[in-house]
Amino acid sequence: MNSFHFATNGNTTPTTSNNIVEKLKPKIKEMNSNGNNINWLLHKMYLIEEFDFCKKLIEEQLENSYDQEFLILMKGKILRDEGKYNEALSCFKRTIEFDSKNARNYKEIGKTLFKMGKLSQSLEIFLKAESCLEAPDFEIYQAIGELLRLNTKHSKANLLDIKEYFRRSIMCGKQIQTYKTLASIFRKEKDYVKAIELLESSLNVAPGSVEILSGLGILYLKINEVDRAYDKLIEAIQIDPKHTNSLLAIGAIQQTRNEIDLALNTYRNIRDIQDEGFEIWSNVGLCFYRKNKLISAMACLKKSLWLNQLNYNVLYNLGVVYITANQFASAFQCFVSAVSLRSDSAESFMMLAICLYYLNDNENAQIAFRKSILSSDAIKNPLIYLNYSIFSLECLKNIDEAQQYLNNFYNLCETMNVPSDYIQIAENVLSKLPSSMLMPETRHLHQIKETNISTLENIGTHNNSQHQDEHVNEEEDTKSTTADDEMV
Repeated sequence: MNSFHFATNGNTTPTTSNNIVEKLKPKIKEMNSNGNNINWLLHKMYLIEEFDFCKKLIEEQLENSYDQEFLILMKGKILRDEGKYNEALSCFKRTIEFDSKNARNYKEIGKTLFKMGKLSQSLEIFLKAESCLEAPDFEIYQAIGELLRLNTKHSKANLLDIKEYFRRSIMCGKQIQTYKTLASIFRKEKDYVKAIELLESSLNVAPGSVEILSGLGILYLKINEVDRAYDKLIEAIQIDPKHTNSLLAIGAIQQTRNEIDLALNTYRNIRDIQDEGFEIWSNVGLCFYRKNKLISAMACLKKSLWLNQLNYNVLYNLGVVYITANQFASAFQCFVSAVSLRSDSAESFMMLAICLYYLNDNENAQIAFRKSILSSDAIKNPLIYLNYSIFSLECLKNIDEAQQYLNNFYNLCETMNVPSDYIQIAENVLSKLPSSMLMPETRHLHQIKETNISTLENIGTHNNSQHQDEHVNEEEDTKSTTADDEMV
């Protein structure tokens, strides 16, 4: 801004900074003679970015003012805002000559070095500023925390110190960005409860923040508090009806509740799908899958895969749809790509084995099944043991292995809920085994707790924070549960 506007009889007359300084000279001279400084006026004009006026005023005052340190500091801040970093540094270094123990002067040097990309030097200056503090300063604490995250080789660059600096910043400053940054650290550590506590506290500072409400909803999903997550997300879209992350998470929750039409309507309301496009198309594809519209499901999942070719969940889900449509060669290609991305995924190897079975390649199917049951994730999914038991009995004619893995299936059933369909299939396998080989746990099927669980879900919840992270990155926030595609 280079001019002011004074009202005169309903009209505005522009007045330049030079004229204003000239007109204010008598008043400024009077204030100086009375021992009053005009730092307040300079600071106020700086805040509204009247830089030309500020520079003229500084030139006038440098000859008369006793507070030259403040004037030079303000000149440096103006130069920094204009992108003249070296000249700004020269000014800030002059302020150190006036007072070498003033934390404010070191803080401004640290900010300038940060803008110049000199992170290591900036960190050292901020640490020096901290040592000069007479009272807590949230800006210095936050800057040190941020710089320690970037300078991983520094002696203080450990999570405990980083979190401590952010906590100090929150204690004396309560800045929303600090809350978000510390919450993102806890989220990366998978300490979702502490992340939730922080964001809940930040709502006292910014009660109408859509980003915070959306982030809370996603974090509640992480700890399976679905109802509380839904409430936070609904609150977010009441403030911003087109908020992409909130709508995406609400649609995913509706999918888990089998409210497929509601979920599709929710996804239709999403307008800005540039960053989260692949997740939206993936979830829409799964909605069509649940409605048994396999062609539409394939089209949507292919669109999602085109947007993000290396997303494991999309590949897995597309493979499941292909198996349901009896397109086993296409499903095989999907699961080969999936296991190349996650070589420790027991479910993907199981699905790959099923594809090979239907492609009449029992030898490689057995190899895939072996990799599946030897994976550490196998104990999370009883279907893996049940399918291998079927394969051992029907294809390998190995009754001992069939019995062994059927027993493993029943052992898992004692510790988790399983679909009733699984138990019915297990009964069919059980009826084909010799009665003399049955172990005690296979004789009491009625004691196994039965429940209906979702067959296939893809819960897409981006932070960009994260996302994404996160974009709060986005693949980590998309989960796919097991599909109940059996071999029989």
